[in-house]
Amino acid sequence: MLDAVQSLARLDALACDDYAAQLAAEVAAIDTSEAGLAERDAALAAALGTLDGFAARAMRIRLEHALADDTALPAAFRATLAATVIGYADDLDRLRQRVAGAVVRVAPTRAGDVADAVVAVAEATLAQRAALIAAVLGIARAQAAAALAQARTAAADRTLDDSARARWSSIRQELEAIVAAPARIVGAPWAARVAQHAPVDERPVVAEPSFGELIELD
Repeated sequence: MLDAVQSLARLDALACDDYAAQLAAEVAAIDTSEAGLAERDAALAAALGTLDGFAARAMRIRLEHALADDTALPAAFRATLAATVIGYADDLDRLRQRVAGAVVRVAPTRAGDVADAVVAVAEATLAQRAALIAAVLGIARAQAAAALAQARTAAADRTLDDSARARWSSIRQELEAIVAAPARIVGAPWAARVAQHAPVDERPVVAEPSFGELIELD
């Protein structure tokens, strides 16, 4: 879906909800075995990894449109701005100053307008990137939460050997960590993160008897 965006029209038509729905469906199609959970995690981390490249392409497309009739900003400089746009996410004033400084040498009277146009394009690009990142992290949190019950059950399953229960205990802890902080999926590979958790001897969850059941027991 992201690769298909090669024009401003396609960029404007890209719906974050549609992207999220497609990604969620693709990841949900992977099973929730030990290997499957690792594959899901890698797929979501890879999705996050593509968003910086997509932001650079989106910035280039938007710059080409916004400055279509303006020659004050050289093509090479535009390409540099597109490639580095995410570096200005927390400092758009620095971007404005850099652009104005480049334009003022060739078109002093237009420096402010060109800088404002570039910043507006960067704001749109960064906002879209942020929304896509939030969508991916939301999927990571939701799918980790959905897999928790299975992990808890396996970690406490006395029909499994000790090593299997220990692995599922560590997996259960990693899933809970993802629910709390989904951005951790890009911090280290799945196996390394799971290995950070010391397994615990987990006990099956025993439901408390209801009031009616207690009466029947009496």
